[in-house]
Amino acid sequence: MRFEWVKLVAISIGVVFLVMPVSAADWSAVQRLADSKLAAAAGRIEVVRINGQFSHLEYYRSQVELADLRPQLPDWSLPMVELKPYGSLKPLGGGRFYKGKGAGGLLLQLVSRPGSVSLLPYHTVTLQGAWCGDWLLAVADERLEQLQDNHLLGALTSDSGSQTFSLLQLPASFDRGRGRSFVFRLDSATGSLELKGITLQRSVVSDHQAGRAAWLWDTRRVIGHEQVMLRQLQRHAITRLYLQVDDHLSRYIPFLRLAHAAGVEVYALDGAPDAHLQNSALLGRIALVAAFNRDHPQLAFSGFQLDVEPYLQKDFSLDQARHVASYLALLNDARRQAGPAMPLSAAIPFWFAQVATAGRDLAQEVLQRVDEVVIMAYRREYEQVVQISTPILAAGEWAGKPVWLGIELTPLADEEHVVLLPAAESEHSDLELAGRRWRIVNSYQVKGNTLSLAGAQELLPALLKQRPPFSSFQGWVLHSLEVLESAP
Repeated sequence: MRFEWVKLVAISIGVVFLVMPVSAADWSAVQRLADSKLAAAAGRIEVVRINGQFSHLEYYRSQVELADLRPQLPDWSLPMVELKPYGSLKPLGGGRFYKGKGAGGLLLQLVSRPGSVSLLPYHTVTLQGAWCGDWLLAVADERLEQLQDNHLLGALTSDSGSQTFSLLQLPASFDRGRGRSFVFRLDSATGSLELKGITLQRSVVSDHQAGRAAWLWDTRRVIGHEQVMLRQLQRHAITRLYLQVDDHLSRYIPFLRLAHAAGVEVYALDGAPDAHLQNSALLGRIALVAAFNRDHPQLAFSGFQLDVEPYLQKDFSLDQARHVASYLALLNDARRQAGPAMPLSAAIPFWFAQVATAGRDLAQEVLQRVDEVVIMAYRREYEQVVQISTPILAAGEWAGKPVWLGIELTPLADEEHVVLLPAAESEHSDLELAGRRWRIVNSYQVKGNTLSLAGAQELLPALLKQRPPFSSFQGWVLHSLEVLESAP
């Protein structure tokens, strides 16, 4: 599992903003290694240094990052903003309104465009305030808002200053991951509405015991050392292993025999950053594992996990639609290759919930194609792990799919990012790339010790005892068994 750096600054817990000078050596390396085609298409470039040394460039299409509103649990009181009249509604003063011919009402936008709010974690919405007249409450996702349409939740009763509406009956076509607005529709000629608060709520569900799993990449630790490996798993109370495999599957039979007898699940694991573009090797390996399972039903692998990270392609942000489409096509092919008998797992970063697709967000699209996901929820603090994982944990609930949370144990270096934007003709520029002038506008640092438990493994036992309040949550996956065993 290669570490994925967070691309969205607004959701990067542990980001420290500062002003970093760029050395002549850095500029020389940037000029020498820049991809002129990508630089010409980029709206923003970030110069990345690791341990004080130039590492690489990152190219982005947009000049600014979208704000991200992080859902809060178990209740979230939305920030109160101005209700905006739409359609035929006219204010009469004192919180009273008149509706002319045609539809009219008040619009409460959850976030300014572009952007959206995930409603996935919540089951109800409660209004506090005072109202009079025939008001209806509706909600819109991005698609409905573009169509100037919405989905009705119910009528506001005239004798209540607090009323709760269910979100459980929203149709399957409604994208809960991209909530855009609540709509107060006035059905009478006149009415008044004073909204004092709006709160999203969820029920705390599920208390089953959390499982414990680990990734293992070094096959040499297994072949010929089966008993030692089993004792290591038992010492750490690990009951599932995601094991990197090769094409010589018969070599794993002795370990599979021991694991089955001890109640340890073994998932075959494979993938590559570009496997969505060149998928024959990965699909061939899935086919081999599926055939092995048919031939050895008593020693079968418990499933197959895909470790494919398309975002490591340097043009991912510039050509995101193509990479996402290829990645989802790979999942479709992998599903067919695995067949109905072998569970399919996918390791994904938490920010897939913020990646737009032609349908729902990328995390939900992945959940539709696999049997479970493991979120690379790489944060040191439990509260931060839950915060960044909430949208996908909630999506797993709605999809009825298990979700595991991955914890990083590997030491991670600090990353320094210097942000470049195109310079206007009248502006100072710091360098020229691909025939365009660029200027430094910002810099920030991502601290490795906020993302990994390396050097602080004494915190791990307490974290593993926690369980997020989602029925989809299955347990924790440690990255990795090699690191866990080498820790003092």
